[in-house]
Amino acid sequence: MNSNILPLMSVPLLAACAASVGVNAGQSDAHVDAPPVDVTMPDTRDAPTTGTDVEDAGPLPVARLSVHWGVGWLRRSDGTTYAWGDQVDALTPEGRDAGADGGAVRAVPSLDGRVFAGHNTFCQLDMVGALRCWGNNERGQLGNGGITSTAAPGEVVLDSVVDVAAGWGAWCALRRDQSVWCWGRYAGTSEEMPPGLVPTRITIPGQVVRLFGGTNAWHFVALDSMGRMWCWGSNFAAQCTTMQRFLHPDAVQIPVVPDIRTVALAGTFTCALSGNGEVRCWGGQTLGINGERDGQPGTVLYTPTLAPAYAGAVDLAAGPNYLCALLPSGQVQCGGEHTERGVLGFYSRQTGPFAPRLIPSLDGVVELRAGRDHNCARTASDDVFCWGANTFHQLGLPDQTAIPQRVPARQPQP
Repeated sequence: MNSNILPLMSVPLLAACAASVGVNAGQSDAHVDAPPVDVTMPDTRDAPTTGTDVEDAGPLPVARLSVHWGVGWLRRSDGTTYAWGDQVDALTPEGRDAGADGGAVRAVPSLDGRVFAGHNTFCQLDMVGALRCWGNNERGQLGNGGITSTAAPGEVVLDSVVDVAAGWGAWCALRRDQSVWCWGRYAGTSEEMPPGLVPTRITIPGQVVRLFGGTNAWHFVALDSMGRMWCWGSNFAAQCTTMQRFLHPDAVQIPVVPDIRTVALAGTFTCALSGNGEVRCWGGQTLGINGERDGQPGTVLYTPTLAPAYAGAVDLAAGPNYLCALLPSGQVQCGGEHTERGVLGFYSRQTGPFAPRLIPSLDGVVELRAGRDHNCARTASDDVFCWGANTFHQLGLPDQTAIPQRVPARQPQP
């Protein structure tokens, strides 16, 4: 997703809404050294995602899978949606399905626009770029200037938004003018710092076109129109490649990685997938890639380093201290740590790192997502298979499993 991961907290969602804070679109004079270009914002509905985007209710019924610590969500190709896990009631504030047990798979109504899941917090992005959030607000995750939680969407935290990324206790949004704004708290080894309780612009010397976060990450990555990669947030394990420890409130440039297809952010490392299938990783190495820090081999990588064992991937999904790759064959391979919960497809008391190996009895995969310590995959037939820990019913199954099991889809009732 790792010793740095905090347990999922059951924080009650309060009905009171905090005060609304608007953000002026012209409110920035950050320096941009890239020449002005006419860049059309990409349609991100079908682009590789970070695992936090739980629904895109665009005009086409494109299937989309998302998993988080206490919720899984699938919008099928036919437009119907279903969800599972202990946080389904937070995702659908209209109330619990009277016929469903806690964590049971159930049909849920589609919300307008796209819905993103963070740590006990959800945000909804509508078709005109308005962003509303609800849920846990103890770290200012709602971006409305307060720390009061709320059970329903209501307060606009930002406008003109085209993409959103969530991390541990913090959120970032990409606006139509290609600026990036963040709110909440970054977490380091022993300290926290703003961006704060309202959206704050991140200084990025470029025009951002893609934004990446991670279910388990305390840092964020952006890709600009010139193909450069920028990183900010927690850097306690060199997730942003620099030797400066702790936090980067402004973005620093990642050394060149060519033709970036997607970026996967874990709790202690970052990996980038290029269009030719090459995977490069940096940061704390629970993946077993050679690196050095303070003369000790295998601890930290300060520069993007080829990970040959993951070569040929078409998509990546990162847990707290492991990495899974979707292969062109439709199979999935995972490597790293966390094997006591079966997230790598087997159980082991050893800490690893384990080289990636194919997940048994799983093929035909077209979407892959990683949660805190579990994974889910969608096949071309819209079947979902999950494996790993099941503490919060995040598998949609009765028990945890190291072998992928099909999540029983519940069809909408007439």
